[in-house]
Amino acid sequence: MMQLIDQVFAVKNDPEQLDVDEQVMQHLLRLHPATFAEYSDENGPVAWVLVIPTTLALMQRFIRSEINEKQLVDHTPAGEPLEALYLCSATVLEEYRRQGLTRRLA
Repeated sequence: MMQLIDQVFAVKNDPEQLDVDEQVMQHLLRLHPATFAEYSDENGPVAWVLVIPTTLALMQRFIRSEINEKQLVDHTPAGEPLEALYLCSATVLEEYRRQGLTRRLA
């Protein structure tokens, strides 16, 4: 799964994209416990959805390209009203596609 994400999004080569690690996951979970969902089979994760809840003001800045994806997460304060949602990633291994996994996770 991580190889697919690296191939598709190339976050390691783009400092403006969110590079999800344990620290980022903890921050996202503090924002809202439903920011991340995954589906696994006996071999591990095969599908995941990552959403970023944020304030309306930050989302407007993001849409206007005033801040990037990483800054959107970094600037979103925990404990504040979250009025907008950004679908950051919906990734499914090829052999599991077209089975409705992303829809169920979202």
